[in-house]
Amino acid sequence: MACMQVFDSVESVGDPVIVKEIMIICMSNNFLCFSTGIIMGTFVACWVPFFTWYMLSALIQFTSPEWLVQTMFWIGYFNSTLNPIIYAYFNRDFRDAFKETIQCVFLFPRKNNTQSYV
Repeated sequence: MACMQVFDSVESVGDPVIVKEIMIICMSNNFLCFSTGIIMGTFVACWVPFFTWYMLSALIQFTSPEWLVQTMFWIGYFNSTLNPIIYAYFNRDFRDAFKETIQCVFLFPRKNNTQSYV
């Protein structure tokens, strides 16, 4: 909202270069907020079941079936699987670096454990 107010005041100046720069900044800020919301929302959705169970089991002191505990742990761990996918989708630099890493691992596998790619 504040970005649009700045845009309206700059638009009245009439300099198209400044207007274009302000629009680019506004669009990048909106994209940053959206992608951060996706990342945080995924983190919360994956870890809330575990932490809810953990707090309730500590306060009420009840025992849960082992399969339930393991399932909640793995839902939380699933967040670590989703993070590279989310970052690769929203960030071109990360996508390129991730692609190079995958290609390096699968196209040039190490012959022994002592060698390094660095």
